[in-house]
Amino acid sequence: MSAGLGTVSEYPVDFKVLNYAPIGFQFSVVNEGTLLFEKDRANRLNFVEDVGLKYMDYFEFSKSYLREIMECMEGKSQAPIRKRTTPKILRNSLTS
Repeated sequence: MSAGLGTVSEYPVDFKVLNYAPIGFQFSVVNEGTLLFEKDRANRLNFVEDVGLKYMDYFEFSKSYLREIMECMEGKSQAPIRKRTTPKILRNSLTS
């Protein structure tokens, strides 16, 4: 379908299934994209609302995460770096 539309329109065309795309990509499409077709308005609006709410959580988490990385790189981190260990449940199943 992408190739056919690309040939007819003479522009590169690429389709992505938004339902399974990363939240950052979904937000970019919802926020900056152009709606070409809508079969069910209520369904689309629910999707847009869901993406917005998930993106707010993602954005806050990623800001915090990047801030912690920068602090560690600058030597300002107050929290000790914890050694990652395998959870007890997984450890037991791996040794059995």
